[in-house]
Amino acid sequence: MTVPNPIPPHIPLTIEKQVPNGLNKDGFLKTDSQLHSDLPRNTTVQQDLIRILQAITPSAQPDAFEDNDSVGGAVTLGSLPEVTLRDLTIHDPADVDVFNVTAHETGTLIVSVIGGPVATDLRLQVLDAAGAVVATSSNSQIVIPVVGQQHYFVEISSATGSSFCYDLEIENFETVIPTRIDLDSFSDSGRFNNDDLTNNTSPSFRVFADLSTFAQRGINVLNSTDYMPASLNQSGRDGAAVFVRVLSLIHI
Repeated sequence: MTVPNPIPPHIPLTIEKQVPNGLNKDGFLKTDSQLHSDLPRNTTVQQDLIRILQAITPSAQPDAFEDNDSVGGAVTLGSLPEVTLRDLTIHDPADVDVFNVTAHETGTLIVSVIGGPVATDLRLQVLDAAGAVVATSSNSQIVIPVVGQQHYFVEISSATGSSFCYDLEIENFETVIPTRIDLDSFSDSGRFNNDDLTNNTSPSFRVFADLSTFAQRGINVLNSTDYMPASLNQSGRDGAAVFVRVLSLIHI
């Protein structure tokens, strides 16, 4: 296999690698050379080639947003439904890229690293306004519930000290709006059990809202044992829920 040599005078660099017979789909009856199409069949060859290519690849340069290596130095991205940044880099083992985003709407925040390193090299985190870690992942995406106009910090770094280039996409989707609120028939004390009249001082309501989108994105859908108004969140679970608060009762 021949690859361009980025070091002047740009003389082609030839890499030769012998592998055992029998790996080729045709049985290597006539040659001991590993065909390019068969490289995925031999992880040793892949690892050797990756190390060689990394050695001859120039190191990444600082991107235009440096120095944003901490929460205090985070680049402010404002409050937008969608933000896309291109040509970002983690240019050395100590480099950390931190961005401050304000949720445009209460709902879902999706943070995606595009074209970055393999999963084992990436450390992706989201922190809240106090600097506490809300979510962390070695994958290229994080999906979390957010509150409108609250600040969140997106932090990208290398888990192994490697350098890489990447693009960053941050999307904010509005939460689901309930389609209907109804007085429970067991709490309805009017002439009919569906006339929305009651003398019950602790009535029950039914709220109709489709939270399946949150579940599909991997966000917990909380129930009454997860979310209690007295303690906000007794179980400590993050997720989506519908909170109903009765402000006043009209006496007739």
